[in-house]
Amino acid sequence: MGDINKLIDWFRYRINGGGHEVGYSMEQRNGPVYYDCSSSVYFALIEAGFLHQGHRIGNTDTLFGDLEAEGWQRIPLDASGSASVPAGSIFIWGKRGASGGSFGHTGVFEDSADTILHCNYANDGISRNNHDDFWMLAGCPEYAFYAPPAPMREEVHQVESRPVNAMTYDELKRAVKDALREGTA
Repeated sequence: MGDINKLIDWFRYRINGGGHEVGYSMEQRNGPVYYDCSSSVYFALIEAGFLHQGHRIGNTDTLFGDLEAEGWQRIPLDASGSASVPAGSIFIWGKRGASGGSFGHTGVFEDSADTILHCNYANDGISRNNHDDFWMLAGCPEYAFYAPPAPMREEVHQVESRPVNAMTYDELKRAVKDALREGTA
């Protein structure tokens, strides 16, 4: 049985500026020093008990099916394209069947107020960002949100927001735009 707090804490423990930070690499993505967006989600899901020990480390595209196979529910969008997303939910950017490699992105919602934790190129590791802001900077890709299986949804313990050793919003915006222009994001 999975634990949402452990899922979120996996990212919090490794966030840039937290003392145990990790770097971003699509080539050396299997930890413990480097991860990419999808490998970090897979490792967090395994550590939190949502996937069994030894589960293969897939990519953003395989995450759709792996979450569904474990009982995660796709959160329906309303008419405006918005959704009520509980803490511990997984976001996936990209079209199913075509979101592997640099064609997709994923991470976890830290809270229900649009704060995400994700391993990303722009911050060279795990960072805390506003989902909608980062999504817009990435060019507004197609997206899906997955909530944990119903019996595993529980209240997530909150942490006090504190400044982290990360890019400012303007620096992040420039980095994402540069990465998109260069085709590396």
